[in-house]
Formats: sequence, C-alpha cells, structure tokens
Amino acid sequence: MKKLVIFLWVLGSWLGLHSQQLPMYSQYVTNYFLLNPAVAGSENYTSLRFTSRQQWVGLQGAPSTQVLSLQGRIGAQDFYDRKGKVADKTRIDGTDVVTQHNPIMSGKVGIGGFIFNDKNGPISRTGIQLAYSYNIPFYQYMNRFNKPAQLSIGASASIFQMVVDESAFTLYDANDPVITGAKESTLIPDANFGLLFYNTNYYTGFSISDIFQTKMRLPDLSKNDNTMIRHYFMMGGYKYELIRDIVIEPSILFKATKITPLQVDLTTMLHMKTISFGVSYRTNNDIIGLFDAKVGRYYFGYSFDYSFGNIITYSSGTHEIVLGMNIGESVTAGIKDKKE
Repeated sequence: MKKLVIFLWVLGSWLGLHSQQLPMYSQYVTNYFLLNPAVAGSENYTSLRFTSRQQWVGLQGAPSTQVLSLQGRIGAQDFYDRKGKVADKTRIDGTDVVTQHNPIMSGKVGIGGFIFNDKNGPISRTGIQLAYSYNIPFYQYMNRFNKPAQLSIGASASIFQMVVDESAFTLYDANDPVITGAKESTLIPDANFGLLFYNTNYYTGFSISDIFQTKMRLPDLSKNDNTMIRHYFMMGGYKYELIRDIVIEPSILFKATKITPLQVDLTTMLHMKTISFGVSYRTNNDIIGLFDAKVGRYYFGYSFDYSFGNIITYSSGTHEIVLGMNIGESVTAGIKDKKE
C-alpha cells in the first residue's frame, strides 16, 4: 500500500509538471507532425527533424525530451513536379478549371514516424510512433499558384516503455524495505488520429492522441487504475506576404484533456528569405522567443521559454533546439515555399 501511495504521488507530480502526459514543444510550428499524424506527407519533400528540449534549466529532475522524426509522401514525384507544384495537368476553360487527375492512389499517401525519449524526474518514456495519411486534393479550392487545397486524414500507432526509477526517490527512512531502488517498467500501446486541411498559405487541423487511454500497469501495481489520458489538439495558421520575400505567419494551438485546463499557444512568425523570427505566448504565463534559419535543404531552429510563474524562482528558463533536413526539396527553396 505504501508503495502504491508513493507511485501515485510521483505520477501526480508527472501530470502536474507537464499539464498533460505528453511532451511539450515550443518549436511545433516547424514540425506539427509530432502533434498530428495527418501532417505526414503534407509537404513536397521528406522532412527529417531532430528535436532536443531541456525544460526548466537549473531544476533537478526537470523534463528533458529528445525526438527524431521522418515523414514524407510516397510517390511524391507523381503528385508534385520538380518545382514542388501539383503535377496534375490543368487548363482554364472560361471560368472553370479543367484538371486531369492522378490515379486514385498516385502520390497521395504519406507515411512517417518518430522515436522519442522523455524523462521527468524518476519517470521516463522511450518509444516509437508510426503514421499513415491519405491526402485528398480539392480542385475547387485552388490558390493563385494553381495548387489545390488538400485534406489529409491520418492515423498512427504508438508504443512506449514507461520506467519508474525508485533509486531516484528521496526517502525519509533510507532503510525502508518497501522501496528496493529497482526500476519498474511497463509497455503502453495506443493509437492517434488526425485531420489536416491545408494549402501552401494556410492550414487548420485537429488531432486526438491516446485514443484508447491504455492502463499503466507496473508489475508491483497491477491493480491500479491509472491510464493514459486522451489529448485533443486544434491548430491553425495563415501565411501573408507583407512585401517581397517577407511573410508573416500568425498561428494558434489549442491543447486540452478532460482533467487539465485548456492551454493555448498564440504565435507569430516573421519569415524572411532564409531566416525567421517569432514570439509566442502560452496561457500558462510563458513567453517564448523563436529563431529559425535555413540554408539550402538544411534547417536550424532555437527557442527559449521564459516563465512568469513561480517556477522561475528555481529555473533559468527552457531551451529547445531543432536540426533538420528537407530531403528532395529544391536547393533554391526558401521564402517562395513559405508563401506559395
């Protein structure tokens, strides 16, 4: 019983620190795939990203997250041409756009996955998630570059190992025989679903993670009823060209579960030819500064979170770094891809 109480206390701390059970990201605007499986294949290149986040620097046992992701479209060359435009042949007939469509499955399937490691005090998670998406073009919603809007329907399966390290517990009685100092672990599978409606200058999406709310059963606590909690995400953004080679992108992200308050991220990015600057406000009283740079196919991103809450007494802030490569993207791509 005592062990159960300690486990619940640790688990409660884990929930409270994260405001949810999933890792938090500030650079999500550069890799929505971590939040929504429907993003797989939504770009005209294959996206490789590595994210490293150290939350609340200076606080012992603070959350630390690393993620390596890869996602793209199968047969993209059948859907996009070498300039990243839709390869379907179109012509204007009066006020109508006449399009020769691709075969039903040609170039419309996206796949992807990521491996992750997330540690928060004595609790760690290491796992993998694999995603599939199908992208449906809507030719009645063409932009000025003759590119149709698309609806992506995505799903993913995930599995991770959850480990509770009892050696990290601080005990009042160092000789307590109940706490052995061992590591207890369990495997937790689940599934996720997402929708994304997008074109080159706007996007809006919705996703659900941990659909089945799998029970977390550690070997010595097999009778506990702790479960993963279903998470809901809504996102949207619009890219507006201010002047040549300068694009502003406001976006919003809603995050919610049934046991935590709604959290909202309001972000504005200013994109120039090869660099971007941004600022974000999170409703838990965090202000975030963002910087991105792109050279050819290579990408670098950095963000710094400053909290106005009580945690700032113990921490100097949160750092997040993203490294990436856009495989198959034209080496001349830059601001044009952000505004088209």
